[in-house]
Amino acid sequence: MIFDTQLADDEINSQIEKCKNFLEQQGVKILTVVNWGRRRLAFPIKHRRDGYYIIYYFTLDSNLKILKEIEKRYQINEAVLRHLIIKLEPKAVEIVLKDFLPSEKKVEEPVKEQPKDISKTTEKVEVKEVKLEEPEKKLEEESKNK
Repeated sequence: MIFDTQLADDEINSQIEKCKNFLEQQGVKILTVVNWGRRRLAFPIKHRRDGYYIIYYFTLDSNLKILKEIEKRYQINEAVLRHLIIKLEPKAVEIVLKDFLPSEKKVEEPVKEQPKDISKTTEKVEVKEVKLEEPEKKLEEESKNK
């Protein structure tokens, strides 16, 4: 969904919650809500150059009546500049679940500290000139050996 950025931030948050509640009332199971925030539109929509992007990932039994009700609701909502409902393939659903849902198995790698000012580092980097022919020869030899 793309919401109108003319709304105040608290109004946008209210619309996000209203949409989420409406979907749940329709019997939709919401997996996650991804907030992309304010972004520039590719082209003007309703004379607006910016929009507030929200992605609702949800599951729904194939009930066209509910889909039509959702479509109708968001077509008449003036706060919604655009909306689009798409069906994801099972593989895409797995990726969404893995990337956006909290998981106990996810372990964040420790962040390695980077030098704050690169110009103050004392490491010297050795630059080696490589001829383009050398990697090509190696690739040819490897393909012949296989």
